[in-house]
Amino acid sequence: MRITNKIMRNNNLANINTNKIYQDKLSTQMSTQKKISRPSEDPVVAIRALRLRSNVTEVTQYYSKNIPDAQSWLEVTEKALDNLTGIITNMISQCTKGSNEYLTSSDRQIIIEQMKALGDEVYTTGDADFAGRYVFTGYRTDTSLSFLKADTIDYEITEQVTKENIDTISVIRTTTKDADGNVIDDLKDINEANYENMDIDETDVSRIDVYRIRLAYSNCGDEVPTLTYKESDGNGNFTDKTMPVTVLHDYEDPYTAAADMQGVGAVYVPETGEMLLSEEAYKALKATEDSAATSAINEDEIRITYHKKDWK
Repeated sequence: MRITNKIMRNNNLANINTNKIYQDKLSTQMSTQKKISRPSEDPVVAIRALRLRSNVTEVTQYYSKNIPDAQSWLEVTEKALDNLTGIITNMISQCTKGSNEYLTSSDRQIIIEQMKALGDEVYTTGDADFAGRYVFTGYRTDTSLSFLKADTIDYEITEQVTKENIDTISVIRTTTKDADGNVIDDLKDINEANYENMDIDETDVSRIDVYRIRLAYSNCGDEVPTLTYKESDGNGNFTDKTMPVTVLHDYEDPYTAAADMQGVGAVYVPETGEMLLSEEAYKALKATEDSAATSAINEDEIRITYHKKDWK
C-alpha cells in the first residue's frame, strides 16, 4: 500500500484529536472528581459506585444519628434508674426512721407525707422519656408507664401462656341443710375469716378441686373472653381450636360450675381474673406440645383475650 503525505497528515490529525478527547476526559474527571459522568460510560463502575454510595449512607446514618440517639437513650435510662435507686434508698431510710418508738404521731405523719412524695417521684421516674418516647414501656413508646389517676379506657388484652401456667386449687365448701336434713343449694366458702362462726360438722364439708389459669389482671370486663390453643392430630399437624367460655361472677359459685362442667369448656370469673377449666379442658390443654424440631411456631401456646377498663 502506498502511503501518501495526505494519509500521514490525516493520521496525525486523528491522533491529535484522540489525544485531545482523552485529555478532555481526564480534565473532566479531575474537575468533577467523578470517574464517569453517565452510567453508560462504564456500567460496572456505575454499579460499584451506587453500592458504595449506599454503604456510605448507612455508615453515616449509624455514626451521625443512630449511635448518638442510642447513647442519649441509654443516658436517660441510666439517669432514671439512678434516681429510682436514690428514691428507694430514701424510702428505706424513712421506714427505718419511722420505726423509732419514741416518735410522736405528728412525727410519723410527717414521714407519711414524705413517703407519699417519694411515691409520686417513683411514678414520675417511671414515665421518663427521650424525644417524646417513653423509655420504660417496651415497644409501646407512645404510652406512659403509669396511670396518674383512675381511668376507664377499655383495653383488649391478649395473654400468651402455656400449660405450665395451669395450677390446681382446692376450695373447701360447706352446704346448708334444712330442719329435715335436706341439702339446700347454698354453698359457702370456708376460709380463715369465717370458719369459727360456722355451725357445721365434718359431714357438711366438701372439697372441690379446680384447674385454673390466673390472668394478669383482676376486676376485668364482663365481655366473654376467647381462649385459643393448637390441637395436634399426632402426625405433626396442628389445628387452631377455640374453647367455649362461660362468664360467671364470683357470687354465682363459678368453682362448682367448673368442677361439674361436662366436655371441653372454661368458666371465666371477671372479679378475680381467673379462667377455671373443666377436667376435659385441662386434659386438652395439657396435651399441647411445642414441636420445636419441625416448626418455628410455638404450638403449646395458649392465647386468652379479654377486656379491662377499670384502672386504678
